[in-house]
Parts: sequence; structure tokens; C-alpha cells
Amino acid sequence: MLGWHYNEDGIYTVKSGYWLGTHLPTNVPLNPTYGNKELKQKIWKTKTPTKLKHFLWRLLSKCLATSNNLKRRHIVSEDQCRRCCSAVETEEHIFFDCPYAKK
Repeated sequence: MLGWHYNEDGIYTVKSGYWLGTHLPTNVPLNPTYGNKELKQKIWKTKTPTKLKHFLWRLLSKCLATSNNLKRRHIVSEDQCRRCCSAVETEEHIFFDCPYAKK
């Protein structure tokens, strides 16, 4: 049986993986995530459902599966909006600029 030797109970957690990733001496420092750090911290203090908080945090962090982000990660080759086919599919385009969003 496999075990995670970087915390007491031997079970992997994202927190323990992040700690290990940031504390190994041979690792290159991690780049900060996208978005305003203070604004993202305020999201978690709002009185809204956790699902909405998580969505807003992902939106600000550029973690949503937009074509633009998928192309940046080399998952897809096209970054055009699949709905209107007239612009690059970014978070801003999907929620504000796309003709389908405006309807």
C-alpha cells in the first residue's frame, strides 16, 4: 500500500503537496497566481455559497476552462469562442462581450 510520508496520517492532501512543493530546496520558486490577491481573499469572507466563492476565485485566477486558457496550457489548438466564432474566448468575452452573453 502506498503512503504519503509528508504528513502524520500518511494521506495526501493538496495542502501537504503544496507545502512540499514550496519547501524542497531544489525547486524553483512558484509564480504567483493570476488576479488581485486582496480581492481573492475578500471573496472567501463573503456570505455567499461556497460553490459561488470557488467559481469567483477560479474566474479571477484564470482557472476556468476557456479556450484561451486551454490553448495556453497546450490542451487545444484553437482559442476562438465556440458560440459566436468572432473573438478569442476569454473570461471577459464569455461573460460580458459575447453576443450570447449579452442576450
